[in-house]
Amino acid sequence: LGQPVTIEHDNDSLMISLPQEVEARRLLELVRPERLEQLLRSRLERTGFFGARFRESAGRALLLPRASFRRRTPLWLNRQRSKKLLERIFPRTG
Repeated sequence: LGQPVTIEHDNDSLMISLPQEVEARRLLELVRPERLEQLLRSRLERTGFFGARFRESAGRALLLPRASFRRRTPLWLNRQRSKKLLERIFPRTG
């Protein structure tokens, strides 16, 4: 469409805002159903939202090592470890 897009999201919804009015039908025609999953996956995997959810899930699954049960692991270290784990599991290909 050649317009800047603003995207806002939370756990339940996604809102896309354009500076000018566009018919919903025209937007839906731009997204091919057979490419939708690939498109979402390529965009979501690079967001901080995905990274935070991955870090939480990896921590719950005990995939991230802990110093001990009595000491808390610093958040920056958990982020670094989860980022390395994410790169090993889902290497970027492009």
